[in-house]
Amino acid sequence: IIHGGAYKFFLKDVKKSEFKNEQEVINAQTSLKNSLEELSDTYNIEFLMCNVGAVKHKLKRDNIYSFVKMTPSAVIGLINFQNKGYAYVPIN
Repeated sequence: IIHGGAYKFFLKDVKKSEFKNEQEVINAQTSLKNSLEELSDTYNIEFLMCNVGAVKHKLKRDNIYSFVKMTPSAVIGLINFQNKGYAYVPIN
């Protein structure tokens, strides 16, 4: 579940967002995208972005990686996965 400070790692162009001054993220964007996409493709990792937060941060769907799915809210996404038997492990 993508929420909190993680939105910036899932954007096609960080410069088109409120995170445009985060040079470390901009510099790592290509390698980070490749790693995230590999997790999605190779290991079937699902990335769900909280739509409430995306709207709050004024993120446009066309600037979010295509392998990222949207969930109405982080809580709903977490509940859905927990109902499938997954456990929540927060990573900071």
